[in-house]
Amino acid sequence: MAAAPPRVHTLQVLRNDIVVREWGSGNSSALVYWPGLNPFGALDLIEAGPIWSERYGFRVVGISAPGCGESSDLGEIDAYRPGRLAEVVLEALDTLALDRVGFIGFSWGGTIAARLAAVAPERLWALVLLDSGYNDRQTNPSFRPRTLAEIEAELREQQGRFRFPNWEAFLNTVSSQPHWRPELEDRYRAGMAEVAGEIVPRSNPESAAAAFHGIEAEPVAAIFPKLRASGVPILLVASGQILSSESWASEALERFRSALPATDVEIVESAGHEVLTDQPSTIGLIGNWLQENALRN
Repeated sequence: MAAAPPRVHTLQVLRNDIVVREWGSGNSSALVYWPGLNPFGALDLIEAGPIWSERYGFRVVGISAPGCGESSDLGEIDAYRPGRLAEVVLEALDTLALDRVGFIGFSWGGTIAARLAAVAPERLWALVLLDSGYNDRQTNPSFRPRTLAEIEAELREQQGRFRFPNWEAFLNTVSSQPHWRPELEDRYRAGMAEVAGEIVPRSNPESAAAAFHGIEAEPVAAIFPKLRASGVPILLVASGQILSSESWASEALERFRSALPATDVEIVESAGHEVLTDQPSTIGLIGNWLQENALRN
């Protein structure tokens, strides 16, 4: 039996249009998901959403991040700082009439999740950080401070290279990745658009640059004490491939564990940064942990 498609609708959040996808019943315990900084994030939950709703009984809400293809751009640089984006989440929860939720953040979303737990722990019954929230870009020895203009120029250059003459060429490229499976095709298609005869990313480089700039301006390590004091149950799901190949990441994880000893940490050995899509078994791992914590709350 095929999984039920999500309900797609647009919220007015702080005078911005934010697209969300929902799976499951409105009467269930709710999970809210914020994706990473890539054009494919709108359909990150193409596999997990139906499973978390149908097998585990959650109402699942996936946010299509502002400026990344579907939701409107926020219009100002500082609006993309993680602390300000936590305000967007809180307003979205109010609009959806959700009092307390389990919040899941991948990559960029993990930095927003950490800020949310620090400023409004009463709105969360659980927090899941997907290969994020335990380290900052500054912990990587290759990091160098960049201006907003430098970040935007780099992203424009990357997007300029990531373009294809047709959909077949695009799908041939993405399907050559190690963790590719046909079930992910719609996710990748949703991140691209046909413009002037080429297939190009839908995301806005100005928005992405502002988000990267915001991440660097508000390092997550600075709020570890608030995260610890929040009392929110936390699960960190980390990439085994990155931890085994990057000593700086392993050192950052140890600092995180020392600062938040009650956090549950799961390392997915066979996954890269995209732990959810690289290793489908991660969906069940997260679902089981969330179900246990939902019962306690």
